[in-house]
Amino acid sequence: MISTIHRFRSRLMEDTVIEADVTGYELLGSEVLLYYTVAGVNMTARVDARTTAKIGDHIRLALDPEKIHVFDKESELTITN
Repeated sequence: MISTIHRFRSRLMEDTVIEADVTGYELLGSEVLLYYTVAGVNMTARVDARTTAKIGDHIRLALDPEKIHVFDKESELTITN
């Protein structure tokens, strides 16, 4: 079963949608951090705390290119934000 995390916005293209299996879940009050892996790269998504996604679920994420933050793993410096 696929849980939809973000509502699709008309300005988001289909190429900004990824599918992954949730490997971690961290409740932070009004939001949740979902951990997942895409193409061998560990990623984290910050979503609303009302999400129904849980560890082991297969999810679809619509990424908003204007809100993506990328960091260098070793230096922890920002690559893009």
